[in-house]
Order: sequence, then structure tokens, then C-alpha cells
Amino acid sequence: MTSSVLVTDGQLRSGLAVVRSLGARDVRVVCGESTRVATAKLSKYVDDTIVYPSPDTNPVGFLDAIESVLRTDDIDVVIPVAHETTALLSEHRERFSDLARIPVPPHETFVNGWDKAETFCAAERAGVPRPQTECPDGPEEAARVADAIGYPVVIKARTSSGSRGLEFVTSPDEFAAAYERVHASYPEPLVQERIPQEGGMYGAAFIYNDDYEPRVGFACEFVREFPPSGGPSTLHRSINGEDVRSHARDLLDELNWTGAALVEFKGDVRDDTPKLMEVNPRLWSSLHLPMFAGIDFGTYSDSPPSGIVRRYASSSPCLRMA
Repeated sequence: MTSSVLVTDGQLRSGLAVVRSLGARDVRVVCGESTRVATAKLSKYVDDTIVYPSPDTNPVGFLDAIESVLRTDDIDVVIPVAHETTALLSEHRERFSDLARIPVPPHETFVNGWDKAETFCAAERAGVPRPQTECPDGPEEAARVADAIGYPVVIKARTSSGSRGLEFVTSPDEFAAAYERVHASYPEPLVQERIPQEGGMYGAAFIYNDDYEPRVGFACEFVREFPPSGGPSTLHRSINGEDVRSHARDLLDELNWTGAALVEFKGDVRDDTPKLMEVNPRLWSSLHLPMFAGIDFGTYSDSPPSGIVRRYASSSPCLRMA
């Protein structure tokens, strides 16, 4: 059993969830954050804390700080939580390969899950249901693509989360201005068929081992979002979700995934099929929900990289506010 784990991003709810999971199993937990005070650092399950430079503004300093801790402390595993820390440790994981295990995918795989253009190409190869999605080169081609798809359409940043870089366009008259707003911050966004708003939002989460095999899986419904037109979920419910779990596995298998990922879908009321929206290539904000439903993702985050343990949520729902 892993004896000592460094958990990053102690200010996030998901960081707190991992800390609680590990600490409840008597694992020694070191919690890190770029601030001296953070939510998870105050947990009774934390044995030691560290402060590191912000991975957003000082990524080199962050990586140096992690290496320093690993060289001076007896850390077996590093579990990154936020997007920035996961991306950095994925890109530089070979730097730490002799110091600790970091359960994240290789950087190329991580990027393919984060870049929606690459994700939808993989989904096409895997036969995963998805809205019509195009990657136009510039505003003129984008306008032609939108006309071909048919309004309403979505302009979606290739690399963003939540409602950032997202515009819903109902007519050609609105398209040029909406495209420029997204393109200014997120160059060359996607143009995508809009799935009717009436459909529900669903997620399927997995942790894969280093042999590209799923160790644990979970499905949930996003009951509420903010804003309601589309954005981060604020209330979740566990479901059996066999269809979304199956589609998510097909996609993650195609990506040769390792580590944690949450795959999001929107139900299409026109054909009663969940359609792919995006992949969150990391531990996600509602990580407490599967734990309350009886599936402790924190237990698997630091597990050895081999062996398959498949557990899925039961049909009995569990609600969790985000």
C-alpha cells in the first residue's frame, strides 16, 4: 500500500475529496497549494503541508518546488488535481519518474483529451455519438461551415472549460461578431451543431491504469448548470448510465488513456442518444459525489498501475451540490 502521497491544489473541493479519501485509509498525506491557507490543508487527515509557487504564473518555480519536496521527503505518489498542475506534471513527468509515481497520462495523450478538435477526431474513429463538428480555418470558412451545418450552432474554444470560449448563435447575422469574440481569446475555435437544450447533461468518469485498462467507473447526471444555457454543473445525481459509460470507455480506449478523466455528454432528444461534449482530462470538481455513492475514486488514484477493478454506481441515486 502507498504510504505517503502529495496532493496538490488544496483549495479545490476535489483536492479536499482526495485528502479525505487517503487520510481515512491511514495514508500519510502532504497537501500543497500556492497559498499558506487552503481548505484541504485544514483537514484532520493532512499530516504536512507545503506552499509552492503558482503553477499559473510561475510554472518553472512550481516544478522546481515539487522536485525539491520529492528529493527531501519520502513521497511515493503525487496526485495533481487542478488542470494547470495536471498539465504541467503530465508534460514533465519524466523529470520525476525516478522520484515518485504520478498517475497522469503522457502529455500527448493529455493534449488529445484537452484539445476538443483532437478529441472529436478520436470520437469519430471510435464511433462515439457526437454533434457535427468542424474545425474551420478562419472566420470566412467558419461562416460557410455554420451555414452548412444549419443554425443554431455553437462556437466552441478548442481548449477551455465551463462556459469560457462558448457562444450560442441562432442566425447568420450574429455569427461574425460571436466568432470574433471567441477567436480573440481562443484562436480558431470549433463550429458545432447545437444539440437541443431540452436534453440532459451526463458524465462518465474513469480511472485507467498504466496498461490502458479501467480500474473504476462512475456515471452521473448534471441536474443543474450555471448559466442554464450551458456551463459548469452545480447539482449532480449518480446514475447507472450504461450508455454514457460505454461511449466514454470507447473514447478513452481510442485515446490510449491513463489516469483520471470525466467525459461529458448531452442527451439529444431527437434520437434519444447521448452526444459527446468534451473530456475533462483530470480529477473533476464533483469528486465527492461518487464517494458518497460508494465509489471512492481517491482509493484508486494512488493504486498500483496494474490490475483491473471495475465498480459502477448503483441505480440508487445520490445527490450532491457542487
